[in-house]
Amino acid sequence: MKKYYPCKSASNILRVIAIIIFCVFSATAWIYLSAYPIIMWVAIILFCVLFILFFILVPIYFSRTCYYFSANEISKQSGFFIESQQLIRV
Repeated sequence: MKKYYPCKSASNILRVIAIIIFCVFSATAWIYLSAYPIIMWVAIILFCVLFILFFILVPIYFSRTCYYFSANEISKQSGFFIESQQLIRV
């Protein structure tokens, strides 16, 4: 039975994409909601909180995901708080 983990470069690519998306959303909130300062700051703070949670949860998911390959089955184990296992018989 062979054991495989997700590639770390995939996690880094997701982080770069997340940085770009969160910067675009924050800039959009800054530009289009500047007439409504309370809504603008709430939106920017919300994006920052989601940004921080993303950078905490994605590495946890990548560290807890594992694939097992054998002659009879392929198995995936993952999860944050509750571990789940998916099994495919070959």
